[in-house]
Amino acid sequence: MNTLKKTIAIFTLIFVLGYGIRVYEQRDIPLKNNKTNNGVLEKFPYLKDVVHGIPQFEGDISIQHMNSGTANKVFRITNKTTGNSYALKIFNTNTLDDMAATYQFFDGIRPFLTAHGIITPATVVFPCLKDEKIIMVNEFLEGNHITDEHFPKAGAIMARLHLIDTPERALKPRRDMAFLFEQCKRWEHCSYLETLWNSLDFSYLEQLPKGLIHGDFSYSNILADSNGQLSLIDCDYMRYDYLLDDIGLAQIYYGFDDEGNFKLKEFASFIAAYQKIRPLTDLEKAHLITQTKRCLIEIAMALRFYLYDNPNGPIEGVLGDPVNAELITQNAKNHYIDPEFMVKGIKSLHSTNQSL
Repeated sequence: MNTLKKTIAIFTLIFVLGYGIRVYEQRDIPLKNNKTNNGVLEKFPYLKDVVHGIPQFEGDISIQHMNSGTANKVFRITNKTTGNSYALKIFNTNTLDDMAATYQFFDGIRPFLTAHGIITPATVVFPCLKDEKIIMVNEFLEGNHITDEHFPKAGAIMARLHLIDTPERALKPRRDMAFLFEQCKRWEHCSYLETLWNSLDFSYLEQLPKGLIHGDFSYSNILADSNGQLSLIDCDYMRYDYLLDDIGLAQIYYGFDDEGNFKLKEFASFIAAYQKIRPLTDLEKAHLITQTKRCLIEIAMALRFYLYDNPNGPIEGVLGDPVNAELITQNAKNHYIDPEFMVKGIKSLHSTNQSL
């Protein structure tokens, strides 16, 4: 009898373990999204170790690769038992200290964002080291990336963000442009960009208003739900800085058509909606275009360096595979990761010679 019980127990254990392994291996369950990769665990085998031990991911889960950017990879993980979905972010370039500080800051101001009508995802797991990778987990917000028709609402969200009273903090160090121009001097557009940069007068900079900015106000970081309500995600670069930088950086994503022509009409609609909530100062109005040029040149040179001229090789992620045109242009709004395209935009903006 004891032998029979032992035999049954052994087979039961084998069955349970076998079922557990089967569920674990079948976590790559595609959801209805044209970016779903049917071999997520095969493509990113380290995910098994990354998700292990995180309470929200216990049980039967599905994993969907959402996107890979210059700074991180994002996966949607759905717990099929609870029905809850989460955004797992795995960072490529940021340090743990930087991300921990950023999200401690974000967590402290999130109630003020909510009070100003700005929807953001809650942090579920703060930035930490998992299987030698820096990760974090956020609440997953449903919605689609915004389009040009959402510009006025997007401008209004940015203005409300800029109205939040934020304690003064040290500003993020600017890029070393002399270093970038030297490292990228073989690039055919480098001389033009360096000449343009040196012609710009930045003496106004220290007098600009400072406050809370998002720092990455792109199409992909603003979602519109089925009711047209917008939410703001990906707050990795949220910080205390020049408010005009947020507007200038946003034009990297919104400011140009597919041929690189500056979209003055759309830019004006964004600014008009912004000013209904937070009017720009006279100094900001006077230097809005100059500051936008500054932001665009900084980003174009940084991308060129990280894509092609970094002696340590390209960074991991989309920029780590510059020959893969499908990844670099995974949607029409991702021209901002192509330095060649950005040069077209800078030339178009520079030739506009108009102010708003």
